[in-house]
Amino acid sequence: MVEVSEDVSPREFESEIADLFRQRGWYVDQQPPGRDAGVDIDMKRDGKTAGVQVKHYLNSKVQRSEVQQYAGAKAEHGYDEFYLVTSGKFTGPAKEAGQNVNVHLINGDELHSIAEKTSRWSLPEIKKQSVDIALDVADPFIRDDRIRITVAVCCFLILGGFTGDSERIIGYFGIIALFLLICLRYLAE
Repeated sequence: MVEVSEDVSPREFESEIADLFRQRGWYVDQQPPGRDAGVDIDMKRDGKTAGVQVKHYLNSKVQRSEVQQYAGAKAEHGYDEFYLVTSGKFTGPAKEAGQNVNVHLINGDELHSIAEKTSRWSLPEIKKQSVDIALDVADPFIRDDRIRITVAVCCFLILGGFTGDSERIIGYFGIIALFLLICLRYLAE
């Protein structure tokens, strides 16, 4: 869950936003502080690129000029999409500018809603459920705890490489489960 408070530094907040996008299936590269050239987070997914600028504003609003500035960063870096995320709010003119220059604006309230939806389907939970299902499917064929542990480790290693959306992971899991079932049936004979 994304924490928005005075106790969270701007860099920590930025890291939480990077984690949130990562959980939503993006490959995330958080830029070092101070040298981000208007982009805190570079992202890639399904052949698209995106940039994210994070503003940890608790008591002020993001202004129109800032939105326009990041539209320039979008063009300069050649991103397909650009997100401007704030812990606070956007002014009316800033919202209007976001629509005009095609910059996705996410305020603090929307951020909480997105984080809540994302946490229900987080990648680690999908991986854990996939391993549990694989072990349940393979259970009749597993007579040795060493094989059970091997199956679990293989599932974690195989699924560890996937960071895409949940449907793709579940599709890969189906292929993996079928392969494991065939292997275990062979070992059981």
